[in-house]
Amino acid sequence: MTTLNARQQKIVRLLLSTSNTTAAELATQVGVSRKTVYSDLREIVLALRDDQVTITVTPRKGITVTAKDADIQNILRKLKSEKTKLPDSDRSRERYILSELLRSQDYISIDQLAEVLFISRRVIQRNLDNLNRQLIGTDTELLRIPGRGVRIEGEEGKKRKVLFKMLSQYWDSDWRMDQSSEGWTADPAIAENPNIDSSVVNILARVVQNASEKLGLSLSEYAIQSLVIHLAIAINRIKAGNPIGQNDDLIRNIGNERKSEAVQLAAMVEKEVNVRLPDEEIAYIQIHLIAASANQVSLANQHSMIPIPERLKELLHPFGYDRDLLFGLTVHMQAAVKRLRVNAGISNPYTEDIKRNYPQAFDEALIVSDDYERTEHISMNDDEVAYVALHIEAYLERRRAIHQRVNAAIVCSTGLGSAQLLAARIRREFSDISIVKIWSLQDFQRNSLVGIDLIISTLRLPKGDIPTVTVSPVMSDSDALLVRNLVRNIEDKKNNKHAEFFRIIHGDLMWLASNARRWKEVIQNLGDRLEQQGYADEGLTASALDRENLSFTSFDNYAIPHAQPELVREPAIAICTLAHPINWGRHKVSVVFFLAMTKKMNQQQIDSIFDDLYDIVADTNLLNALTKATDKKELIEILKRGIE
Repeated sequence: MTTLNARQQKIVRLLLSTSNTTAAELATQVGVSRKTVYSDLREIVLALRDDQVTITVTPRKGITVTAKDADIQNILRKLKSEKTKLPDSDRSRERYILSELLRSQDYISIDQLAEVLFISRRVIQRNLDNLNRQLIGTDTELLRIPGRGVRIEGEEGKKRKVLFKMLSQYWDSDWRMDQSSEGWTADPAIAENPNIDSSVVNILARVVQNASEKLGLSLSEYAIQSLVIHLAIAINRIKAGNPIGQNDDLIRNIGNERKSEAVQLAAMVEKEVNVRLPDEEIAYIQIHLIAASANQVSLANQHSMIPIPERLKELLHPFGYDRDLLFGLTVHMQAAVKRLRVNAGISNPYTEDIKRNYPQAFDEALIVSDDYERTEHISMNDDEVAYVALHIEAYLERRRAIHQRVNAAIVCSTGLGSAQLLAARIRREFSDISIVKIWSLQDFQRNSLVGIDLIISTLRLPKGDIPTVTVSPVMSDSDALLVRNLVRNIEDKKNNKHAEFFRIIHGDLMWLASNARRWKEVIQNLGDRLEQQGYADEGLTASALDRENLSFTSFDNYAIPHAQPELVREPAIAICTLAHPINWGRHKVSVVFFLAMTKKMNQQQIDSIFDDLYDIVADTNLLNALTKATDKKELIEILKRGIE
């Protein structure tokens, strides 16, 4: 029964409530075409074949249902107990549409999607536009052919990468792997995705766990999840007739590292799921194992045991560093170089959030990554750069701790993505909290709590002596209230707390209701204003364009382009509002803040400006109001209302 969607289940209820009906009547009752009803009936017949129900479709006579009352009541009870929820937001619809397009070998019409999702064609078109932007940089393409529909074009390996990243985004939100007394199992929510089989996922989780113990593999929770998702996708795609094509170069370039373990693991998988894995699939298992082994550097090692590259110190010198940052980045980059030399990239489901929340750290990470790309002959995409940015942001957090009072530890399942996002929210909303530790559950259990005043956890922890609050990784308003109630002796915020932000806002750097059509035009105009008004040296505009070509600075409906601080004489923010949204990377942008930040600014000043800017861009209504401002005075008043 779970194979039927919400519309098909409604048709079943209608059929069971009468002994005879027609396709035309059903079409009217559920709001679709007769063709769609006939298509649904074929699936319904298959779904009910074990429930002692016979559905007969006779041309020009109608549809009859034959079943005993007891069997009908049994089916109705099943339908009542099953909760089939249609996607009810743009994000969930886009995830559903992407799943269906990746699963289909043929075109899917917009009418089909509209009928299944009970939504208008206009909304489907909007969702497809968003998907098209999301696929930028993935080497896949969303094709839309009038009269045929839409499909995703690209190599099988590229499609799998898109699918892998989408499924990875479920971690810490929609589903997870749980290590229970019976072994590793997947949360039931994974069953909602048609691209993987939840029963196969559970089998694979146990197989990978057993293989880890039998073959002596030390796999982290992240490594197990990555490998299980990869295998689940591979098996589903192979069964659907979509294996990875022959790739002799891939197999040759990987070599023999971890090959024996990959072959043995593949044999164990084949035995359990009855699917043969070709050599190319085994090569990808090998890549996952290489990546896992590359990350097995013990963070318990003494700093003196890890040689720090001099070039890393030189790279970070203008920005600043401490011993922990040098050590953490050295360990991370050693592992990353090893992985990337065999194309074993790591998906990062939080890249967009890291770029949005940590722009200063991400920019410095781009500098570090660019150097490693040139010297180590590897390629680092935004996902990889974002992981580097987390190390740099942790360093900035340690610097901020000097000026903050309440020492807090954040605890989550892995100590990675969700914890870092929670830290960003806390730092922006609680200026009196110093985040001194970010721990996985294992780290929390084995580390001393001396010096910790407050524990903020995404997991329910045993009650202890230290005040502890359990919150969502994205921290709801009610969560924030709980944290506020636990923070003691909060100082009154200074009346001039927004002075830094408004000190660098100038009327001569505003371009309102612009009719610009391209993002390069906006950067050119704002950059020229900054140069001509004496806020920056010549070359600022070119630097901003170069930075944008590395990684777009657009998020939702706004963008925050910026350039090298060395080119800035006086800090300033140039603002552009657009009469009509323009394409900027993967987003449609209506408001642009060109940041001109100088090296002369201290970290407190930078944090104050970014905190105020974050409050502005996080408020969609405020951004919409900015686009409607008719003069510069009104725009400044809107900004003040937004952050005061």
